[in-house]
Amino acid sequence: MKILFICGASGSGKDFLAKELLNDKEYFKDIKFNKTRQVTTRKKRNDEDIWYDFLSKEKYNEIENTLYAKTHFNGNYYGTPFKNFKKGEVNLLIVNYEGYNDFLDKFYNEEDINIKFDKETKFLLLRIENDNLLKRKDRTIETINEEKELLQKLNPEIIIKNNGIDPLNLFNIKKKIKNKLQL
Repeated sequence: MKILFICGASGSGKDFLAKELLNDKEYFKDIKFNKTRQVTTRKKRNDEDIWYDFLSKEKYNEIENTLYAKTHFNGNYYGTPFKNFKKGEVNLLIVNYEGYNDFLDKFYNEEDINIKFDKETKFLLLRIENDNLLKRKDRTIETINEEKELLQKLNPEIIIKNNGIDPLNLFNIKKKIKNKLQL
């Protein structure tokens, strides 16, 4: 199993990149991606049915101890059930700093982890840096700057400077990811 963590500040282009990887079946013909569905307590935005299962805070609290990559952001909770990871595929997991560290902490410290994940599980961390973040009502400059500061603490294998995606830039990003995944 492989897990590709895509991290970046809110509005940096994480979902866009994940969709590009999932949809470019011709370029990634030897790689099968799984968009690892997460659960969240936030309200649904636009067309997100393939990305999240939306739960009440009560339901989230009932299953919280079984989740991976848990995080709290902007008053909402997120996490990933183990059943949503697929062996033999590259699992795309969109995370922030807290979610990435929660995953690693649980992965390396849980007693039955090798029953769930195999010992050959590989991780690839990709960080998107973007000075032109999407504007949303639910964010302030302070929360964005806090996110960016935390993300700088991570040591990703791939850093993407995303200040507008053009086709050549997108191809080069996909090429970097494909090369790293085939190692």
